[in-house]
Amino acid sequence: MRHARAAGARAFTLIETVVAVSISSVLLLALGSAVLVASRAVPTGNETVITAGWVERGIEQIRSDLEEAIGIVRDSDGFHIAVPDRTGDGIGEVISYTNMSGGLLGRAVNMDDPRPILGPLKDTEIVMTQESDRIKSVRLIFHMEHHTPAARVLEVRLLNTPEVP
Repeated sequence: MRHARAAGARAFTLIETVVAVSISSVLLLALGSAVLVASRAVPTGNETVITAGWVERGIEQIRSDLEEAIGIVRDSDGFHIAVPDRTGDGIGEVISYTNMSGGLLGRAVNMDDPRPILGPLKDTEIVMTQESDRIKSVRLIFHMEHHTPAARVLEVRLLNTPEVP
């Protein structure tokens, strides 16, 4: 059975239809990607929770290091803590906390490159309480940027009572 066509009427060929569907698919994929990127650019509120978790982990790491301290030295860049051997080589470790670019506090073990563990910070205050020639406690005050609360306080009573350098 033959279908009659009106004079001058043209239909799409199979190739033209496949090309049109392919172009439409690419355009829809590009549009979907643009919407995904735009949705990720909108703040969700999780950033505060993630930052707070990072701050807590950093402060707990410093607390752990201070609780094992057998010596503490403060300098213009930060502070250094001597702790007993943690690697099993029979030699104590030196943990350095130094200010890094971007207001971050970095942690380095045995003179390795520092890795950021806390920040961004405006300032860090270090107060050491001593009795005679021994340090009894260390109080660190981290003044945070863009964080609530604006200051975090860490106070650690030292059991190993390192000598004052």
